[in-house]
Amino acid sequence: MEDSSNIDNESQLAAQQLFSEGLGLFQGGKLQEAELRFANAISLNPQNIDALNLAGICAYQKQNYESALHFLMQANEIEPKSPYTYNTIGLTYQALHKFDLALSQFNIALGLQDNIPEIYNNRGNALKALLKLDSAIESYQKALQLNPKYVEAFNNLGVTFKDAGKADEALACFEEAVKLNPNYAEAFNNAGTVFQGIENYESALQCYEQALQINPNYIDALINYGNAFKKIKRFDQALQAYRKVIEIDPKNSLTYYLIGEVCYEQGNTLAAQDNHRMALSIQPDYPDARFALAVATIPKVFSSSESVEKSREAFESQLQALEQWVPTSKALNGFTNIGAHQPFYLAYQELDNKNLLMRFGKIGCGILKIWQESQGIKHQPLSGTGPIRLGIVSAHFSNHPVWHAITKGLLLNLDPNLFEVHLFNLGMGEDSETAIARQCSVSYTQGKKTLSGWAHSVVDHNIEVLLFPEIGMDPLTREMASLRLAPIQMASWGHPETTGLPTIDYFISGDDLEPDDAAENYSEKLIKLPNLGCFFEASGVTPSNLAIEDLGLSRDQPILLCPGSPSKYSPENDWVLVEIAKRLGKCQLVFFDFQSDLTRILKERLGGYFHKSNLCFDDYAKFIPFQGKENFYALMKQSDLYLDTIGFSGFNTAMQAIECNLPIVTLEGEFLRGRLASSILRRMGMKSLIAQSNDDYVEITVDLICNLDKFHLTHPQLRQKKQALFNDVEPIRAFEQLLLIQYKHSIN
Repeated sequence: MEDSSNIDNESQLAAQQLFSEGLGLFQGGKLQEAELRFANAISLNPQNIDALNLAGICAYQKQNYESALHFLMQANEIEPKSPYTYNTIGLTYQALHKFDLALSQFNIALGLQDNIPEIYNNRGNALKALLKLDSAIESYQKALQLNPKYVEAFNNLGVTFKDAGKADEALACFEEAVKLNPNYAEAFNNAGTVFQGIENYESALQCYEQALQINPNYIDALINYGNAFKKIKRFDQALQAYRKVIEIDPKNSLTYYLIGEVCYEQGNTLAAQDNHRMALSIQPDYPDARFALAVATIPKVFSSSESVEKSREAFESQLQALEQWVPTSKALNGFTNIGAHQPFYLAYQELDNKNLLMRFGKIGCGILKIWQESQGIKHQPLSGTGPIRLGIVSAHFSNHPVWHAITKGLLLNLDPNLFEVHLFNLGMGEDSETAIARQCSVSYTQGKKTLSGWAHSVVDHNIEVLLFPEIGMDPLTREMASLRLAPIQMASWGHPETTGLPTIDYFISGDDLEPDDAAENYSEKLIKLPNLGCFFEASGVTPSNLAIEDLGLSRDQPILLCPGSPSKYSPENDWVLVEIAKRLGKCQLVFFDFQSDLTRILKERLGGYFHKSNLCFDDYAKFIPFQGKENFYALMKQSDLYLDTIGFSGFNTAMQAIECNLPIVTLEGEFLRGRLASSILRRMGMKSLIAQSNDDYVEITVDLICNLDKFHLTHPQLRQKKQALFNDVEPIRAFEQLLLIQYKHSIN
């Protein structure tokens, strides 16, 4: 580099004049003109370190990072002991996502001068990006020791505490930040994300509102505001927040994707698809939108029977597009959000879904296999000694149907001499049932973790057999199940459909639940445990004093309980309800308003079918609010029949009906999901309540209501035979033997 002694005074003076002009422009925010002045000054005097540093800062602020490094490295050669130059180089590397290099520059800077709080703050940001959260926390705390009023450091420390799962500490930091700066919208927004993470949505919404009062055009806060409304199913308000973002930034692909997700939740599949396509038109290589578009072809509730086949054709077309896109995509590196987009509602179509689910599962598992290998996550081989280390992964170790039907019975009855049970609770909710889960396990892991954190947790426990009681209801569970975290991996029927995942070796079902040729329905090896395949306890619920009149029902007409969610009512079976109403003349078909948007679609569809038959839908159908368990039991005690949903049956609800001595009419389906209630009735020896066709379903229902002698005979039969359903340990003993055999086979 040219020595400054060789530069004449005139050039030095001209360079200094250009630098001064550039400084004024820089301070006025005119970066382009300022950078030009600095560049000209450097050409006259390459030793002008101030011009080099500010030229580097200009380029950095303009996001011209390579140019920034060029100027800053020159400055560093002239003056290699400036902590501020090292700091700016570190910031530039950080902007390039070269966090290791950034950290090294911050460390050098602090080695030169260890009392600059801004550099400790920047160092914390680099450590946080490298997922070295404890070290990042220490660095932010050092910045705050040097400057107790450093608002940005409080905010960054809070974000890091949040990422470390320390909600209280995070909130304390954000509180300090807004005390120092009441107009610090970012801290309010970040506090909202913490409250949302612990499911305190009221406080989250208040924080977002405060952030938006300060800055009405704060896009991140608007998106988070919409996300919070979406979580609590206030969909119209979520859409309002998202559409405000589009007004500010019409090219915001994330927001179009989120609008599409809300439209899908509302049952508006066409609008969902349109918005996902809009997101992809802006960002063609957008994984979430790609997968969401495929899933959005499957309605949650069908508007007509004609749309079923069209939706399957559309899904297969999008599936083919995914299969072609995945190998070419550059956006899938590190993508793990597979569980957020799964064809869950295919199961509500009484058709063979195995091939479609296997194709979809292969895509997701392929993506996550590459991610898992990049993370260095690898399970240990079977030890061959001591009790088998059984891991159970679920978001439902609480008062939930999956817990009551499957998981609880296992935990209460597995032989602790043979099995060492480790639980991984992916959910946040805990109750008295969770306490039982804790007591029945050797280890219990819960908390806010990333997919990587959960996967490492399973592997670190050396789990040998990993069981998923359900795969489908929880996104993170699906992602965990798409990884290979144990030598033997199993799913059970909490979601009664094959997973289609090549990472799941066995599907655990029940002998009574399956047809003879059931193995053909599964991508996994099917294991049929004896009887219902589970140990189920009677609930012991004491019904409330609810009067049916309080629900707008009458004692003068038969009450036919239709407790399925709207998704379970397939349009090809609508005529069955119409025919029952027509044959009975007067009756009350009692539905529940699970989710108003989906209920509206069902009402309109059923109403149209009733109208075609010259019947007024409102004369027969009664939609009541969702009831708590005590009220629901009281309602069942006062109802005449439970009409099981055709195609996707109920299990827990059917068991509850039996407890209340409420007769069930069901149709035995082709697949597990359509045979749950019929299996219960077969187990009790009450086959007369099981229909073999839709016509038969109508006949059984009408005959029971009209033939009082037959109707009254069912109640003592239910009371006498229902004990066969409860506390059956035979499936548990068979499950133990299965694990022992498979374990020994896998070792050999």
